[in-house]
Amino acid sequence: MTSKFPPKDKVYQELLLLTTNDEFMEDVNKLRRKCEKESEYFLDENNEEFFADYSQTDDYQRDVEKLRDKYKLSRLYQFPLYMFCDGKGEMPDLRNLKSLWETDKLELIYTLKDPSILTDWAEIDPSFPLKAIESQLESHVVLKIYPETTKKDLIEAWSKISKERDRLFGIESIRNSKRANLARDLLIHKLKNKGKTCMEITKIINTDERFEEQKISYEEVSKIIQRLKKRAKRSGATKRT
Repeated sequence: MTSKFPPKDKVYQELLLLTTNDEFMEDVNKLRRKCEKESEYFLDENNEEFFADYSQTDDYQRDVEKLRDKYKLSRLYQFPLYMFCDGKGEMPDLRNLKSLWETDKLELIYTLKDPSILTDWAEIDPSFPLKAIESQLESHVVLKIYPETTKKDLIEAWSKISKERDRLFGIESIRNSKRANLARDLLIHKLKNKGKTCMEITKIINTDERFEEQKISYEEVSKIIQRLKKRAKRSGATKRT
């Protein structure tokens, strides 16, 4: 059986491999030199010396984010790179920091009828024909996923996904199961519409070889018709799963 390879191990392995990439290490060293250059000692209002560390600034965080973006690394790489680019040693092994490896769950759920970008465009440019195309826009259930999103996350979120889908498309929370007696029930309904009595319908059904295993009593005829009509009123999209 293949052992699990959790995100923290994947990230650490990828970072170790990246240290053999000359271009990556050059980018890291540029950022290290920037940290040295931009970090200075100052005197405060009490004439006491303090150290302004560039690595503690928002600008440094953005520098690390740009580095991640360049090498297509997810947010899980942010803190390890933050530590690595601020030092001169080896890639830090942070796999024991449990909170660092908590991944974002996929986000649910948007229903889009009028994508906001089109509305914004119409506000900027009054000539934009938003009204003309509104009727052509479709509603969708949208999931926001992350690089770390897994199949398990999708399965765990399925109840929310299906609930929003049902609301959007008017799906009833019933199963569209196969009706074994549908042919018989439709014939009963047809005979009733032709003016046949319950007794006549019962005789016709019970002598039809197709319904050898679906015989009825005359008391059931009205109930079957009512049930069929009730179910017909609920017709439409239904759950398939």
